[in-house]
Amino acid sequence: MQGIANLGLVVLGNNFPVAPIDLDDFEVILGPLELELRVPVAIQAKSGTFQLQIIEDRVGMDWNEPIPADARERMTRAMELFANEYAGRKAPTAMGQNFRGVLDSTKPSQEFLRSFLNTDRVDRVLMSDTPAGSSLTLFFKRGRESRAQLVLAASNDDEMKIAYAFNFHFDLTSPGSPSLMESLSDWEKSERFAEESVDALVGLTREGEG
Repeated sequence: MQGIANLGLVVLGNNFPVAPIDLDDFEVILGPLELELRVPVAIQAKSGTFQLQIIEDRVGMDWNEPIPADARERMTRAMELFANEYAGRKAPTAMGQNFRGVLDSTKPSQEFLRSFLNTDRVDRVLMSDTPAGSSLTLFFKRGRESRAQLVLAASNDDEMKIAYAFNFHFDLTSPGSPSLMESLSDWEKSERFAEESVDALVGLTREGEG
């Protein structure tokens, strides 16, 4: 995926056990972890470009570039470990799967973002012909996730780079919603869709070349 900079996995819940957690269990999967913070209600540790945070209502894992080929597999196993050995499978209430990166554009990023809009109508509503903001959020649904979104952001008119952020949100509590393990198994599908979408975005940024 062009410019991928961050792979993230977040699980939300209530009253997660923090004090009993043994980081040695996670090191078997993730490798040696450097403890940055440990108090009764929070743990924060890192290993290179990987970061782990556990608090009473949230477990977050982020892997920044360079991202190893087996990062998603290891993060999945670590989250399964947390659910099975500490939280219990029914404790998590939601999951977020995140993919972030940067695209190199052949046209100014603000111009590219405006290409998604009916600019005449936007200008009439805003009573201005200035560029329409610096970000664009698109909501969609492709699989078992409750909702998904893509945020595209540009820093200024002349910037030739576009930041993107995909989020796939899974509600784990509604009737008929997938379980935690089912949602984890969908992470590969989410990543594949994000890759295909980024490829399509790259193609759009290059339209009109040559």
